[in-house]
Amino acid sequence: MKSKAASRRGGGGEAGGGGEAGGVGGEGGGSELPAAVTDAMEDTADDADGDDDDGAPITFEAFKEQREKAQKAAKEQREADEKKRADFDREERMRARLKTDVVKVDDEDDLGVVRGYKKRADGSTTTYFDRQVDEKTRSMLDQLKAPKRIDAATGAAPTSAGGAAGGSAWNKAGTWEEKDISTWAQELLKAKLSGVSAKAAVDMSFVLQEANLSSATALADAHLALPLLARVVEVKAVEGSASVSSSRGTLRHMVDLSFELEWEVKPEELEAGEKAAGKPYKGTLHYSDVTAAAAFEVKLTFKKSAAETTRKRLNQAVDALKGEVGVALGAFFAELKTRTL
Repeated sequence: MKSKAASRRGGGGEAGGGGEAGGVGGEGGGSELPAAVTDAMEDTADDADGDDDDGAPITFEAFKEQREKAQKAAKEQREADEKKRADFDREERMRARLKTDVVKVDDEDDLGVVRGYKKRADGSTTTYFDRQVDEKTRSMLDQLKAPKRIDAATGAAPTSAGGAAGGSAWNKAGTWEEKDISTWAQELLKAKLSGVSAKAAVDMSFVLQEANLSSATALADAHLALPLLARVVEVKAVEGSASVSSSRGTLRHMVDLSFELEWEVKPEELEAGEKAAGKPYKGTLHYSDVTAAAAFEVKLTFKKSAAETTRKRLNQAVDALKGEVGVALGAFFAELKTRTL
């Protein structure tokens, strides 16, 4: 069989370009094929020839099939060789890595460091991160941690950049600092407003109006024509906030309060020990959003209803009382501004 295939290949080479078989033979004559390719071609030719010894030339389709089969075999061989080479390289890298990762420790102290602990000078065992300091260093650390007294006069002195005047003793740089003084401000407000009083002089027009009335109510309120005394009976429902802040040596006081004043109006005692005639009138002054920078709202309510003429007379006394309350609030704001950090 092999002799027949060889004769056919030789014949094709001599024929050159005379037909399909000659063309293929011309290529074969120009360059030698690899051994795997030629063997595959010979096997295919042998299978095609069988027992036929007539010497017929191989067809182009048969040659093409032989070449594809040979190329496939060569490709599979290359892939197998590359896989073997990659597996070998990977095993070599693993062996080299295992050699570098293995640490042999012969010293017991070094073994302790690797495990995360060590021994002190006294033989006790502790963690690796424990640090021992000598007596001199320990003494210095104790001195630094000891509390120190701050001289308020020195600490609050102004610095070259404006100082921290009015700020805390520690704040020499004059950085922003704020302190809540709401409780202190509320107690101060109660102290300033408690016992505030005002007087209203005799109102002759009210006397004339009451003289023209003959009702029982008019007669009962006739005593209001006398000089009246209005006073704060109780300061209650004090709410809100107050704070003092310091920045670059400048103090700022912020306050926003609301409160209620229970008031009482009655005729003034003309002589010491003499009781005023008639019953007192009572009510409430409601103050809201009280600040030092803007006007605030005041609402007046009466505990019991009263006639129109009586209300007008009572309003005179209450207006006088509101004026005195304003004076007391001015004193409150003035003292508030003296508060420091």
